[in-house]
Amino acid sequence: MIHYEDTIRSSDLSADFMPYLDSADILVEAAADGVDVVAADIDLTTFQRLTEDIARESGDHEVMVVDIDGNVITCSFPEELGVNFATDPHPDRKTFYENWKKNEKNSFVTVFDGKRYLVSPQTIKFGWTAFTFTDVDALFTTLDNYAVFSVISIIIFAILLTLLILVIASRRVKADNDNESLSALSRIYISLHKIDLDNDTFEQIMCHNYKASTIIGEKRTEPGKVMTEIVNAVADQRSLQEMLEFVDLKTLDERIGQKDAIAMEFLGYEHLWHRARFIVVDRHQDGTLKTVLFASELIDDEKRYRDELQYLAETDQLTGITNRGSGEKKIKQLMALGKGGMFVLFDADKFKSINDTYGHEAGDLVLISIADKMKHSFREKDIIMRLGGDEFAAFVPGVCDKEEGEPIIQRFIEAIESINLTEIEGRKICISIGVAFYQEDDNYGFDELYKRADSCAYESKKTTVCAVTFYTMWYDKYPLLFLDK
Repeated sequence: MIHYEDTIRSSDLSADFMPYLDSADILVEAAADGVDVVAADIDLTTFQRLTEDIARESGDHEVMVVDIDGNVITCSFPEELGVNFATDPHPDRKTFYENWKKNEKNSFVTVFDGKRYLVSPQTIKFGWTAFTFTDVDALFTTLDNYAVFSVISIIIFAILLTLLILVIASRRVKADNDNESLSALSRIYISLHKIDLDNDTFEQIMCHNYKASTIIGEKRTEPGKVMTEIVNAVADQRSLQEMLEFVDLKTLDERIGQKDAIAMEFLGYEHLWHRARFIVVDRHQDGTLKTVLFASELIDDEKRYRDELQYLAETDQLTGITNRGSGEKKIKQLMALGKGGMFVLFDADKFKSINDTYGHEAGDLVLISIADKMKHSFREKDIIMRLGGDEFAAFVPGVCDKEEGEPIIQRFIEAIESINLTEIEGRKICISIGVAFYQEDDNYGFDELYKRADSCAYESKKTTVCAVTFYTMWYDKYPLLFLDK
């Protein structure tokens, strides 16, 4: 038995706790001011039974009462009953006591026997503190492939009255109801919608785009039609057609197939890059789509940084045109797709003498000037690249015969002839060109194409002026004077 006295009104006694008064001796005295003085000897066995009943009723919570000195008065953890947390050397108990004193009335996380608990303290009478323990791992569940925080139940354990320690145990539900999860998603996504393909309806989870929000309004049906309107409003003209095809719900099942998601990057009306994504939520038994999420996010910084890295990886740092590895890869891809074209291979004649006579800096200026003339002589869609040293190449898709290729080569040679650098004292730059054509029905590889053009370039080197040799069934050599005329 333990004995406590306090001054309360006897009317404060809760009927909910009268069943637990059987083992307590209660004395009530009326004071002059109308306040009852209540004294009680409390049977800790009854108190312990009350604690265990509350813990058992809650299911996933444990309850403990500790006095101001750290002694465990009652606890639904049987092994902790009677332990002094202030002096016990066990690491878990020591950590619990330190967290309690450090956090005072705030909740904190502690560990018992390898299991993490969220601990919620509640100060009660006589300097006692009631704690509720909630298993942290039991707090989280998954709802339709995006995370939600489940309801966190906290029992408010209160002891009333001075004669009798009355413990009020009630479940306090802390309902985040997706708030924390959606808050995290809002930092990533601009919009997020759940689309029911069976019923042709959609649920708006979030939308931070003003134009899209205006179009959606209170609409919750015909998602395909609504998404088409949104794309027309928010996509830049350069990305519009691709985005309209991407949001077409009629072809979505076929495009996704067995994948979990598909995505596409697009330029918005504000000239910022975005990524749109369809994510599979649920399928029918036959594998066809039932429910999907449509999400869009801003990726402008990521896109520009990625493009910069790609540019650095694919670009010759001296001349600013495509490097050998990247250029060859692009040409091979076109050849694999059956795209015909003209392959142009050349180098600067007597380039070593330029370096030896005028220095490497002057030689670098020559290479940069040649690359600049390539940029202006070939089309934007053509592949121009520096192979290394003074050797360059170009691939012109769609030009598959000498008749079409001759004017292009002539224009390029004229551009090379116009180079006039004071660093090399106006010395004329000459190049030896070899040209080979890849037809759409050819099936040899890039190495063979390169070999053909290289053999032609070798023939062109036999002249002392700019010259080009086309690869046909026999060599056709056209010196510069012929092209000029």
